[in-house]
Amino acid sequence: MLFLLNRRNAVSDTIDIDYGTVDRANPYIRDIIQTAIKYNAPSIIVAHNHPSGSVIPSNDDKAFTRSLMMAARATGISFFDHIIIGDNRYFSFADEGLIEEYEMRAIREL
Repeated sequence: MLFLLNRRNAVSDTIDIDYGTVDRANPYIRDIIQTAIKYNAPSIIVAHNHPSGSVIPSNDDKAFTRSLMMAARATGISFFDHIIIGDNRYFSFADEGLIEEYEMRAIREL
């Protein structure tokens, strides 16, 4: 799920980007960025569920989040969070400091 935010950081639209299987989703970062640009969204949040109920991010979740953060940054879109939902719980990359960590790592790599 892609949440498009307006300039006041309020959700202006929600869009299903990809429908996964029981154990895998393959959203294309390009599609997320193109959608944000199409709708003139200055900021985005992405979310998905883990049918297993576990909200612990996989290595693929972490790599996807870092890559999306880099793509958003390169196009001037603010990437606020990636949220994983499962079994009446959630994991927020932002709440856990990972978005900030990825940002800082990206700056050091320049």
